[in-house]
Amino acid sequence: MRATRRHFLATAAALAGASALPIRPVQAAAPITIVMMPKLVGIPYYNVVKAGVDDASKELAGDTKVIWQGPTVDQVDKQIEMLDNIIESKPDVIAVASNDPQAIVPVLKKARAAGIHVITWDGDAEFREAFVNFVNYDAFGASLADEMAKQVGSSAKVAVVTSTLTAPN
Repeated sequence: MRATRRHFLATAAALAGASALPIRPVQAAAPITIVMMPKLVGIPYYNVVKAGVDDASKELAGDTKVIWQGPTVDQVDKQIEMLDNIIESKPDVIAVASNDPQAIVPVLKKARAAGIHVITWDGDAEFREAFVNFVNYDAFGASLADEMAKQVGSSAKVAVVTSTLTAPN
């Protein structure tokens, strides 16, 4: 897991460092600024992700500066509002876990037009330069359904709970 976190941040840094020069020169000594935006902050899952990001950032000390920022509710309009403000600060990379793969596209295009690299993670979007996924959604969902059926039986009534109806995962 540690290698995965480090690889994720190193990939984001490499993306910015390798191709940002023609768009916006970056001094060699300056760390690459990566804004990480989860679907929402303050829940156990993303708290664990943030801890991993923080650990990986420490391992890449001096090379990257990671800013963890996200909405307190899982609503894409909050993400869009925050991203609009983030674009003004001109980070090198924005890495977002999208709450809605279509609605977030215009602000991601705005960021890219401003010379900011755009990647998605955990929740993909229909516009980005790269997507980092922790699992294969179909295989993970099938595994969960199989395990549930094994535990409760094939004739049990079940309910499925999701974070939002537009979340891509």
